[in-house]
Amino acid sequence: MNNQKIGILIDTAAGDDFQLYENTAIALLPLHIIFEDETDIIDTPQNLIETNFYQRVADGENVRTSQASPGELQAKYEEMLKTYDYIIHLPIPGNLSSMYQTSLMVAKEFANKVKVIEHSMAANGIKECALVLDQQIKNGTLNSIEAIEDFLKTYEEEMYLGIVPGDLKKLARGGRAVGIIQTILNVFKTKVLIKWEAKPKKQAFGRTIGSVSKTAISTIKEKYDNTEYKLIFVTTPLTDEKIKQAAIEVLEKEKVAYENEEIPAMYTAHAGVNTIGFISVKKY
Repeated sequence: MNNQKIGILIDTAAGDDFQLYENTAIALLPLHIIFEDETDIIDTPQNLIETNFYQRVADGENVRTSQASPGELQAKYEEMLKTYDYIIHLPIPGNLSSMYQTSLMVAKEFANKVKVIEHSMAANGIKECALVLDQQIKNGTLNSIEAIEDFLKTYEEEMYLGIVPGDLKKLARGGRAVGIIQTILNVFKTKVLIKWEAKPKKQAFGRTIGSVSKTAISTIKEKYDNTEYKLIFVTTPLTDEKIKQAAIEVLEKEKVAYENEEIPAMYTAHAGVNTIGFISVKKY
């Protein structure tokens, strides 16, 4: 692999900021968003604006998401292989979409050219992983497929991802984390912190955003050195200011440095506009 050019493919479940990956070996595959009237769009910032995506989710429309088609994925592989000798593909994880299984199927047609990585990272965590992986490959730290796989496994193990869904019923209707949610759907005004991993689990629930945010921040402070890890606080463009401020008050009280980013639209479609999350990743 020493002289091979390695490309990295992720999809818009990691975010739809195509400009972020300029001057990197990272390519972005758009997933699909489907509205109640069966309008099917690819997940791009322009399409989200033109279809008034966030407001439609806020208004309660049953907005669905869909994987890229096998044909779209095949075309993306073919396009990338004009530039790169080999592709590392980090699709949206299998506990959220069938994109992983589709990727395995399509990759068979590109023997010894594409490696699809199984993982349970999500949202902005995948974006961070891809950026670090790109850096590590370019500086020669990772010089074999085995080394890349070992690195990705370790990176995932060191990541914390906690999500507080804005709309539990919407999340349950979409089939995500149903086992966690069904036990608390009927509790009045419950906020639940879900620790996202291979098998997502309820980490805490309470009546306020502040209480569940405190659990997330306490976990991060206990397990992750603030000098070696960075915290990303994610919200949506329409997250209620009171919800954001309640979480920020906890962050500031606990004296935790953080960056603020938008959670990808794919998650907003399933968890609601008042969704927030906390992602801790190792610095490199």
